[in-house]
Amino acid sequence: MEPTENKLSELFDQLKAQDRCRVPPFEDIASASPRNPSFRPSTPRFRLALGLATSVVVIVATGAAISHFQNRSHEKEMRQWALLSEWAAATDSFLNDPHLAVNEGITDSFMGFQKNTPETSDSQSQ
Repeated sequence: MEPTENKLSELFDQLKAQDRCRVPPFEDIASASPRNPSFRPSTPRFRLALGLATSVVVIVATGAAISHFQNRSHEKEMRQWALLSEWAAATDSFLNDPHLAVNEGITDSFMGFQKNTPETSDSQSQ
């Protein structure tokens, strides 16, 4: 060990010795405690009441937490169903367009193709 380490070790040993001198023995502390206090929280009735009160608090808190989370999940589910009921396909606008002949179906000319009918076939061949 280095000299500084030896010095630190000696200083700590001195501090330990001083602490031992100042600390009273356990027997003195134990005998100084009151034997008959006016209020003893360790009586069986007190422990029973404390246990019951703690049980009631735990049960009520658990019930409140369960109820809270069930309500939240129910509300979230209802919101999802509401959104789903309002959903519409992107192509629904084609079905509601007054310029398109919905009853006749969407024609090939709408898609940019010429309709192959006997009239157009004859005119193309001439």
